[in-house]
Amino acid sequence: MWHAKISFWRRKRVWVIGATSGIGYGLAKELVRAGATVIASGRSEKAIAALQNDGMIPFKLDVTEEKWPEFPQGIGGPVDVLIYSAGSWTAVDIPSWDQNAFNDQVKVNFLGLAKATSIVLPEMMRRNKGTIVGISSASGYTALPRAEAYGSSKAAVMYFLQSLRIDLMGTNIRVVEVNPGFIDTPLTEKNDFYMPFLGTVDDSTKAILGGIEGGSNEIHFPRKLTVPIKILRLLPAPIIRYLIMKITKRRSHG
Repeated sequence: MWHAKISFWRRKRVWVIGATSGIGYGLAKELVRAGATVIASGRSEKAIAALQNDGMIPFKLDVTEEKWPEFPQGIGGPVDVLIYSAGSWTAVDIPSWDQNAFNDQVKVNFLGLAKATSIVLPEMMRRNKGTIVGISSASGYTALPRAEAYGSSKAAVMYFLQSLRIDLMGTNIRVVEVNPGFIDTPLTEKNDFYMPFLGTVDDSTKAILGGIEGGSNEIHFPRKLTVPIKILRLLPAPIIRYLIMKITKRRSHG
């Protein structure tokens, strides 16, 4: 069974946002096993309280709030690694439109990452070391039906991290972009459509932490899904739209 390298993670302080379920929880658990100090954030008070039993430092946080609380005591110093794994997904069904759900996805998926980065980056700059990891989605590579909110917010995450990496060139601060395909988590349980190459949280944990340890700037998986999507982007736009509609079995409103 694969495990994260203790030699890489021991004594590192890692802030995992979105740690109460799914990929975030899988990452947080493995990081504790590898000897990291894990500050685990989520907005469910009950779920956050339970994380203390897993050896984490619970830090209740609703990333959609304007003002964030101060860090809990006892984390032992500045954050070495930020892993932003918070996510929100609600389909957009035209012609209906839930603006509140749309706004929540933008706040959780993208603006929360920007806020968290603004908190940890000044100290990373002062020490000239650190790692910022943002979990986007393969859906950010190309437009998908019903994903006007989710896909656009994840594409914003990609752009944000790539731009940040350029601005941090010449420093020892790493910026890592993670673009998973469909993963079996509470977020995808409600999906009413076929999800090709559905992965597991264990698969994701191995890919993400292994990629960070190996020095990757972009981590995408499963390759059977993400590589074809990357190639698809090179085709003319009308062909892309036609193929996406065929793959997702969607019909035009026209």
